[in-house]
Amino acid sequence: AARALHRLAVCPHSKWSLGEWPGTSALVSVLDLGGTAAKEHAAGTLAQLAADAGQRTQMVEAGAILLLVKLLKAGGASELAGHAAATLGGLALDAEWEQSLVESGAVACLARLLTIGHGSVRLSAAEALSNLARHGTETRLEIARVGSIHPVVMMLTTGNTTERVCAARALRNLAFEEQCRFAIVQAGGITPLVSCVASEGDEAQEPATGAVRNLTMGVHCEDTLRVAVVEAGGIPALVGALTSAVGAVREQAVAALRNLAFDPASKAAIAASGIDELVRLLSDDNAVTQANAAGALSNLTSSSLPACVVVADAGPIPSLVTLLAGGSEAGRERAVAALGNLSLRSSAQQVAIIDAGGVPLLISCLSESNPTVCERAAAVLRNFAADNQASRMAISAAGGIPRLVGLLREGNGTAQEHAAAALWSMAYEAQFRAAIAEAGGIAALVALIAEGSPSGQENAAAALRNLTCGNSREEIAIVATGGITSLVWLLSAGNGVARMNAAGALANLADGSTQAKAAILEAGGINALRTLLLSTDSGAVPGDTAATHERSAWALVVARECAGKALEFLDVV
Repeated sequence: AARALHRLAVCPHSKWSLGEWPGTSALVSVLDLGGTAAKEHAAGTLAQLAADAGQRTQMVEAGAILLLVKLLKAGGASELAGHAAATLGGLALDAEWEQSLVESGAVACLARLLTIGHGSVRLSAAEALSNLARHGTETRLEIARVGSIHPVVMMLTTGNTTERVCAARALRNLAFEEQCRFAIVQAGGITPLVSCVASEGDEAQEPATGAVRNLTMGVHCEDTLRVAVVEAGGIPALVGALTSAVGAVREQAVAALRNLAFDPASKAAIAASGIDELVRLLSDDNAVTQANAAGALSNLTSSSLPACVVVADAGPIPSLVTLLAGGSEAGRERAVAALGNLSLRSSAQQVAIIDAGGVPLLISCLSESNPTVCERAAAVLRNFAADNQASRMAISAAGGIPRLVGLLREGNGTAQEHAAAALWSMAYEAQFRAAIAEAGGIAALVALIAEGSPSGQENAAAALRNLTCGNSREEIAIVATGGITSLVWLLSAGNGVARMNAAGALANLADGSTQAKAAILEAGGINALRTLLLSTDSGAVPGDTAATHERSAWALVVARECAGKALEFLDVV
């Protein structure tokens, strides 16, 4: 009877679909009560039925897991064991049975089959472990603990095509876990994975590329993992895979390069051979691939001037602007980050962004509900405003000043810092000061001094310092909004740079209207300025870097000079 059911299960002309198959519970009972041949046929039938989710539920409810594991524990690598492993592999597709499978001891039994099994038996065990590895952390760690990774790597190295595809999938799933990644490296898995990545047309290329992506993922990925991939020739292999005709291969390859581009040592190698293809993939028909291409370019250009030059020469700006306009959320976040890196201290790239229509788009991003896009757009505009008059003109012409002021009021801390810094630079030019004041910028900057982060306070005070350069109208607005009280408070409460900027603003105000001078006196400015003039405290704290100590010491010197000028303008000795 079991043999007949097995034949019907594999017959393409059976009148029953898998979901309608009768007698599943009876087949499970055969696993317990039948003879060896009956068990083999019953297990083979269940392996076929396990492709259906409803049948899997019936099997588990009938107690199949423990009976299947019992068959594996009986030893041997017979066809019966292969059918049992295949059925467990089907059950492993469902996360809801994961814990029951692990607690039953299935993982250790399947790992044993990887070592003693051959052909379809070994393949069924590998497929079952691969399916299990799709689920939780503890399951992946258990698979590694029982010694499965080394035989899976051997299967990838020496197996036939089907076995190699299965092994690559298993390693891809296991590589989501950091401890498993190190085990894969120690088992010698990197070289055969990279070899698969480099083999166009190899069916194992896609899962192998996914495994390399997972091995290298995370900002805090251990350097040893990325170094192992690079030393095995991973970068040329991944760059070559960017031109694959298979979309999934391109998607995984560009994600892996994005991960590797975090590593300073890998940037030059990627920039030397992969930039043109990364730029091309910004226009890929897959949104995930687009986003990862933008992420790779963003990571490459972060803190690397040589990479910025190479990337800029490939002309990515129009495609990045297009992605910012209509890409996925991840794509837009990464596109604006890349634009920020490329536009930093580069007038040529700022012109390219302007020519591509990027400035109005960046300004519209300041009202984004996505805080990451908003912050990064503000950072790009900060770069623009700091660099040259043409860029500042472009911001003003696109209505950027009111939007930046709005961000001071409504943005998060990082966005406020960037907005204040942009307004600080805009206020270098008299033609933009009135627009900042008319948009309510002075009140927003004063509020940021009271409520913002240390960097926000620095930038807000710097903006007020520039706004008070010879502009009595802006001085009156600062007095009216309580700005002088806030600046006086910052002389003692702020960090070194904030105190410097506050003292500079007060010096400008003291050289201005009678109303401003009176407000400084009323706010207790004389004593605060005298205290700063005599101060030897730079505001640096233990643990600050040498560069921070140097910056703080410089700020103290300038702050004391400004305090002295302010007192002189106030006719105070």
